[in-house]
Amino acid sequence: MLKRGDTVTIIEKSSAHCGKQGRIVEIKNSQLHHNNITVSFTHPHEAKAKYNASGLRKDEAYSVETRARSHFGQFLSLSKMPNPLIKGKTICAHINCDNDATHDILVSCDGKVSQVYVCGQHGHLDGERVNNFPFKT
Repeated sequence: MLKRGDTVTIIEKSSAHCGKQGRIVEIKNSQLHHNNITVSFTHPHEAKAKYNASGLRKDEAYSVETRARSHFGQFLSLSKMPNPLIKGKTICAHINCDNDATHDILVSCDGKVSQVYVCGQHGHLDGERVNNFPFKT
């Protein structure tokens, strides 16, 4: 059973979004509504789209690879964090910052995408292309 907030992959072959992940933002329960589930996509510039439940597959979460493709399109390599973000036990990866990390972001430098954990002050860097890599290694 799909519900609001679920992460889904579009499996409707005729859709321009087929294969992309999104999040359910609205479900209309009326039998009169064809395409009654509204999905919002990971990339902020992509419009919302409406689907039937049969055109969606429920996923556990957005994959890092899907997020990277959504933000940057093609990329040379992807560096993922080896451990999950544990709020209150992970320090911000931004240079000269020792705040608790609260955000899982992706940045690209010279075609290399890196997943990093940062505090709220540096969360705005998600999806950014940076000229240098301002993070602790």
